[in-house]
This record gives sequence, C-alpha cells and structure tokens, in this order.
Amino acid sequence: MDWIGLTFLDLVYTNIDDSVCVPSDDLIFDNSIHYSAIIVDIDEPESSDGNDSLEIVEYDFNKADYNALNHYLSTVDWIFCCSSEDIDAIVIKFHDILLFGFEMFIPKKRKGKVSSYPTWFTKELIIKIHKKKKIHRKYKVSNNFQDYLSFSDLRSECIHISSVLYVEYLKVSTVV
Repeated sequence: MDWIGLTFLDLVYTNIDDSVCVPSDDLIFDNSIHYSAIIVDIDEPESSDGNDSLEIVEYDFNKADYNALNHYLSTVDWIFCCSSEDIDAIVIKFHDILLFGFEMFIPKKRKGKVSSYPTWFTKELIIKIHKKKKIHRKYKVSNNFQDYLSFSDLRSECIHISSVLYVEYLKVSTVV
C-alpha cells in the first residue's frame, strides 16, 4: 500500500471547546509520513465557581519555629559564601538554603484572594462577563444568529458598565 499522501489521525481528547490542534511546521521536529508533530493550543478553562481570583499564601512568621530554623542554619557549611566561585551561583545557593529553612520551619497562611479583574469591576459586572463568555462559546459551537445577538448585547452592556465604573473610579481616586 502506498502511504504517501495519506494522513494519520492524532487524537486529542478534551472537553474544552476553544482548543485548537494543528500540524507543526517547526523545523525542530523530524516530521515523517508516519508521524507528524502537532501543536495543541488549549485556553485555560474558566473556574467552575465563576471566581477568577488567585489565593495568596504567605509565610506566617509569628508561628515560626525559630529555634529549629536557627539550628538548621547553624548546621549549614557557610564557607561557600567566601569562595571565589561565580557570585550568581553563590547567591542562588544561599537563597536555596534560606528557602529550604523557610519551607521546613515557617508555616504558611492564606491571606486572601486577589482578583484578576481591575479594582473598579463590581461583582455584578464580573458575573455578566462570565455570562457573556458562556454565550460566546455557545455561539461559536452553534453558529446561531440569535446566540450571536445575545452575545453582542451582553458585550455592549459589559463595555458600557465597565466604562461607567472606570469613570467613577477615576473621580474617587483623583479626589483623594
């Protein structure tokens, strides 16, 4: 059987609607008739709870075991700091030793969450933005004109509300 000109099927299983899979034309890959590298572009899925914020974790120095940390640091052979090695390597090693001590003897605490949206965005606007994204995905799958109109209306609403909130934010921040 002549395989030249035939294509092979590479399967990428995902439940993310916005994923894109294309053949790679990068010269680093040795593409052959039996196997061709592919590029898979997958956007990060939205969180299921609709909360696009990151949790901040920081060291709780008030609850640190300073005796154990001091003992650990006293067992380190610090002579490497005086060596004539590359200063960057010395700093990296010093940093690694301190971080290991922090990880071992200083507990972490959750500080809170940082929103990935600008400070002037309200919870209602963020909910509308999530709804707009959901309807846009629905439109991309269905290609239905009614879905597009719903998306377009929500997009206009979001832009309008965002600009009004931004103007209010600027007024408040310039007064202070």
